[in-house]
Amino acid sequence: MRVTAAGNPVVLVVEDHDDTREMLQVLLHVFGCEVLAAQNGEEAMSLAEEMRPDLILLDIKMPRLDGLTLTRMIRSHPTLNRVPIGAVTGMVSPHFHRQFLDAGCITVSTNQSISSASRNSLATLTAQFREITDTRSATPGRILLSWYML
Repeated sequence: MRVTAAGNPVVLVVEDHDDTREMLQVLLHVFGCEVLAAQNGEEAMSLAEEMRPDLILLDIKMPRLDGLTLTRMIRSHPTLNRVPIGAVTGMVSPHFHRQFLDAGCITVSTNQSISSASRNSLATLTAQFREITDTRSATPGRILLSWYML
């Protein structure tokens, strides 16, 4: 795991909608993550190659380079292929979810599940995150994905 000088995991958030990207950034910062943000797949690929994040959360529909293509590029990249990827989408079709899982995402979540998590109190989310991070066998990316799925 590569961490920042402060010892925090690095998460790349890839989302073309400003409000969703900013909400994810705030939530991840609350839990001590260093957050990198990209508005499209091309920007994300450049950032990922340069910064090598511990986790990537990406949208499915984006300009320039969509999330499915980006996932496939990351999975075929020699130094990024093991980074956990979680897809974030407003699309609820099982067909789209299956495509992302097949391409190499570990999980696919809808924006609605993230919105409901953001309505929970920060104290509750912090307690849940601490409980997850106490698991000794969990990798940083999987810890973050577990929190993200709460």
